[in-house]
Amino acid sequence: MVFLDCGLSLVNTVLLVAQSNWSFLGGLGITVLAAGIAVQVGGTIAQVIGFGINLWAAGLFVFLGFNARKGLKWAFITGMIFYAVDALLVLWIQAWLMLAFHGYIFYRLYEGFSSCNDLHAFDRKPAVAYPPAPPPL
Repeated sequence: MVFLDCGLSLVNTVLLVAQSNWSFLGGLGITVLAAGIAVQVGGTIAQVIGFGINLWAAGLFVFLGFNARKGLKWAFITGMIFYAVDALLVLWIQAWLMLAFHGYIFYRLYEGFSSCNDLHAFDRKPAVAYPPAPPPL
């Protein structure tokens, strides 16, 4: 889901720079904010900087997603922290449907983190101690 969100963020950025009134529900708040600032400032340099920020943000979430798929807990925790901060940006720009989508994605991240704990439960179980074999006759 996070990969889809990152891809939609980049598409939303292109649509915003093209001054379209249409955008996807999914996306990152930081990309909307950076693209909006780039459009307001105007000029090619501002748009390139805004697109660079968007690529960095999407790349960060893709990197965390790949590591989360490996079952690394730090990737889930870091992703949830960054996604919560991004949700605050979405709240600030008052994109209510996008905020609801962020809530759903955050819930799915938490589910992934919880299942990661269950997946690695076998690592924490002690080995079964069998009684020693009887001596041969």
